[in-house]
Amino acid sequence: MHYEALKRLAEIHREELDGDAARARLAALARASGDDEHGARLQRIGEQVAAVEVRLRRVAQLALQMAGQGRRRAVEAVRMARFMDVHSGFMGVTAAQLREAHERDLAIEAQEGVHFERAWLDPESGKVFCLSTGPTKEAVMRIHERAGHPTGEVYEINTEVA
Repeated sequence: MHYEALKRLAEIHREELDGDAARARLAALARASGDDEHGARLQRIGEQVAAVEVRLRRVAQLALQMAGQGRRRAVEAVRMARFMDVHSGFMGVTAAQLREAHERDLAIEAQEGVHFERAWLDPESGKVFCLSTGPTKEAVMRIHERAGHPTGEVYEINTEVA
């Protein structure tokens, strides 16, 4: 494939695709419809938009990587968000058990275009903290749920200081 075409594909995706706005509009339409069947259909369309967005982000990442840019630059270029999530109820969990849970996330993270970078454990409080990048908070939540440790506490991190 021609590298310039691949770079342009990534630029088009970065500049024009706004899946979050599309899903928000569909969710608003679903709520306003007053028709449960119509609302459910719009909700499914919103989920399909999210799935297409994840695939497009992957294509854009691959295009940038193939065009000679590194993975970190590719992830930044397609606006992957960073998240911190918190799990409760892990009293007495060992480092080995934390590693097993983290590896379950890693095994399926690509399904949603998520990458789990690190996990921390406070065994006394039973809290686990996970740092990840991905397209949406919901994508992070879906991977954790499929891996067997769901959480509703996922926070987008968009301000960082050193």
